[in-house]
Amino acid sequence: MKASEEPVTLYPEANAYVNSFSPDKNYGKYYDLQVEGNKYNKTIFIKFNLMQIPADASIVSAQLMLYGYSSNSGIVSVYYVSDDSWTENGITYNNRPSSSIYLTDKENVSSKSWCSWNIKEDVITALSDNKLLTEVMRYENAEDHEGARFFPRDCYNEDLRPKLVITYTLPASHIITPSAPLTPTTPPTETKEEVSWWSIIQTVAVIVGVILTYFIYRLTKQSRRKIR
Repeated sequence: MKASEEPVTLYPEANAYVNSFSPDKNYGKYYDLQVEGNKYNKTIFIKFNLMQIPADASIVSAQLMLYGYSSNSGIVSVYYVSDDSWTENGITYNNRPSSSIYLTDKENVSSKSWCSWNIKEDVITALSDNKLLTEVMRYENAEDHEGARFFPRDCYNEDLRPKLVITYTLPASHIITPSAPLTPTTPPTETKEEVSWWSIIQTVAVIVGVILTYFIYRLTKQSRRKIR
């Protein structure tokens, strides 16, 4: 990996599925995320916040990853959604935002495993807008009641929660260079004011010493005269 290449794993801030059979019901807190075709037209909406990605980053790769399974092997496709105003506890089939008509990527889902979709171009589009990314997932060419199930963002097992793995590079100016070694600090020097006061104290001490020596000399001399 190059020194300027940065990987980051993001987790959704909202996910839910909608169901055409119950068009006004919200499934934001359901125990799983479901996609089905035909009669039970169920689609998954998942939203990521990309604020962690620097504005001048160049996206190398972006993989949307969900852990799921399907009773019958089937194709799950993802499409870009430009409207990020939906909420996890408010979205329904009737108020769901529309998506792009252009397929972003598709993946075959069968036995329990990680499934991955390449959504690099959608990430780049979202970064140039409001840095919020919404994808919608659909079950393609399905017969009645066929579909797939995925673990949601509040899954009891944190390791199986949906995620978006992005790798990007930064300009050379963003590469952190090693800091210069620390140089020994010199002890603080005394200011002129400190030196001046210290000189006065030394002078006073000398004068006091001279005076004491003189008085001691006089007292000693007087004592000797009395003894004689």
